[in-house]
Amino acid sequence: MQIKKIVTDTIRATFHVLDSRKRLNSFELFGYDFMFDDQFKPFLIEVNSNPSLEPSCTLLTKLFSAMLDNTFRIAIDPLFPPNEGFSMKKGSIGIEVCPENKFDLIFDERIDGPGLREGLRLIGKKEREEVESINELEGSEDGEEEVDDAMSEGDLIDEKEEAKEEDKIDDESK
Repeated sequence: MQIKKIVTDTIRATFHVLDSRKRLNSFELFGYDFMFDDQFKPFLIEVNSNPSLEPSCTLLTKLFSAMLDNTFRIAIDPLFPPNEGFSMKKGSIGIEVCPENKFDLIFDERIDGPGLREGLRLIGKKEREEVESINELEGSEDGEEEVDDAMSEGDLIDEKEEAKEEDKIDDESK
């Protein structure tokens, strides 16, 4: 239960920047790394937005396989249902690959989002501007447009002078 609460808290804290474009028919997979003390109390180490799914042992192979099967059942099967008569049993051994879904819904933006958005609304102007800035950067294709637009004229003049100096050095070395 403690791990589930930590994961829920991280999603609630960042939901407004996760998939800020609100793309339909998409999902994200996060990897949470925990450490446990001698009383088995979990401590969050990091959250990976692009977790490695390279199994380093047989147990991880089984866990990753079940996790991916469950993810695809939730995210893809509603859009592209399996053909009638499709069996999840694995080949000749006749064992169902993923017999049950062990995922729990810990956050639903339609339910939890409005209250959290209201809390964000109450945050001061400076904090809102920072959140909007992050969303704008994530919304661009490469993030460079906003950075370039934010450059002052002085920065552009400095860049032109540096380019002239580099050209002068190149000419002298020829």
